[in-house]
Amino acid sequence: MALGVLWILFIALAVIAIILQFLLYKQDGTRQNTIFIGNAILGFILSYMTYTSLPMNVTGQRNVAIGLAVVIVVALLLKFVINRYENASKLLLSLAIVGSFIQLFL
Repeated sequence: MALGVLWILFIALAVIAIILQFLLYKQDGTRQNTIFIGNAILGFILSYMTYTSLPMNVTGQRNVAIGLAVVIVVALLLKFVINRYENASKLLLSLAIVGSFIQLFL
């Protein structure tokens, strides 16, 4: 029973991530910052779930989860502080989300 609920959670997260990634690259300028922040929050949630689901003695994979969260912070800095590298920040954010999903599902 508990694994069924976990599977539903994974499917829901995957669907949300696919929708947010599609909206991130859509060329609509009205809500781009909101969608970007929503993607960043999803990335932080995925990194946190990955970090907390691993045992304490698997430090390498836990450090990868922290590294993916740092990549999200760098993407946020590129988007909102520097303001010149919008496509690079979107790419970094997408790579962090995909990396978190791969690490979480495997």
